[in-house]
Amino acid sequence: MAVPRAQDLVFTLYGEYLLHREEPVWVGSLISLLQPLGLSEGAVRTVLSRMARKGWLAGQRMGRNSFYTLAPKGRRLLQEGEDRIFHPSWDEAWDGS
Repeated sequence: MAVPRAQDLVFTLYGEYLLHREEPVWVGSLISLLQPLGLSEGAVRTVLSRMARKGWLAGQRMGRNSFYTLAPKGRRLLQEGEDRIFHPSWDEAWDGS
């Protein structure tokens, strides 16, 4: 069985539980949620930073704390995935083509 990549785990977490959340998520919470899946604190911080650089997440600082939310690019990707999973085209009336 393949070991999931850190970025895949973050996308899964956001897609399943945080997609419709408007408020940013504290990095400490993300660390707590991802550590049981085998990611160290350093790995979580690294993957969040890399995903922000790629435009998937948006980071912000409030005092000494860091927070992340989905950037428009990441939100669009996960919403498209949610639509494919929960509203598949085969579940609609056939258009004849």
